[in-house]
Amino acid sequence: MGFDCKGIQKMTDFGSRKVEVRKFFNIPKNYLNRRYDVEIRAYITRKLLGEVTQSTILDIGCGDGTLSLQYAMQENKLTFVDLSDKMLDAAKQNTPDGLVQGFRYLNLDFIDYIPDQAFDIILCIGVLAHVQSFNIAIKKLYSLLKPGGRCLIQFTDNNCRMGKIESLHYSLKKAVGGNIHPYSLLKLEYPDVLHFVQSAGFNIANQCRYSLLLPGMGRLPDKFLYRYQLRTLETDWLSRIGSEVILLLVKP
Repeated sequence: MGFDCKGIQKMTDFGSRKVEVRKFFNIPKNYLNRRYDVEIRAYITRKLLGEVTQSTILDIGCGDGTLSLQYAMQENKLTFVDLSDKMLDAAKQNTPDGLVQGFRYLNLDFIDYIPDQAFDIILCIGVLAHVQSFNIAIKKLYSLLKPGGRCLIQFTDNNCRMGKIESLHYSLKKAVGGNIHPYSLLKLEYPDVLHFVQSAGFNIANQCRYSLLLPGMGRLPDKFLYRYQLRTLETDWLSRIGSEVILLLVKP
C-alpha cells in the first residue's frame, strides 16, 4: 500500500502534489459534471447522520456544498474548506442567501486549519484519496472534533475484488492519457483504515458499502447510475462486496 513504519505514504514532494490537486479541482467539471456519485453520497450522509440541529459542521473538500447544505439552517453553523477556490465559489452560490453571512468559506488545506473551537460534525467525503498521509489526516480529523462529535469519512477499499478492478481500470485509463488526476491517488485498504482509525482514538458507530460500477458503466445516464448505486447500498449481499466505504466515526 506504500505506507512506511509510521503509517505515512511516501511522497516525493507534497507541495507540488497539493498544487496538482488544487489545479485539478479548480476545473469544476472534473468533479461535478456527473451528479450520481455526489447524490448517492448526500443520501448516505443523511442516512448515517439523521436529523442535525444546533450543530457546528465542518465540510472538508466541500465541492459545491451538496453534502453539508442539506443541513443549512440558522440553527447550524457550517464551515466549508477546500483547496479549490472554484469549488468554494460553487458552495457559496448554492448557499441560501440569508445564510451566507453566517457560514465560513476557507480556501486552504484542512491539515493546516486551526479553528477557534472544535466541531460537532465533520464530513470528509471524496478527500482521503488525495491526501499525503491517511494516518496524518485521521489524526487531524480527531483533533478537529469535539468529544462526542461525529465524523464521516469515505474511501475506496482496494482490498476487495471490486476495488482491485476499479484500480486496474483507473491505471489503464491513466496509461492511455484519460482525463483523470495527474497525480497518483492514495490507495487504501479496509483493514489498514480500521487500524489507523482506531489507533487515532475513534470508535466506529456505523458504516455503509456501495458501488459495483464496472468499466464502461460511467457512460450510462446519471439517473440510472444513481438508482443502481442505491440498489447496491440497500441490498445486503451487494453491499457486502461494494468498493466504496463510508464510516461513521465517533470521538469518545
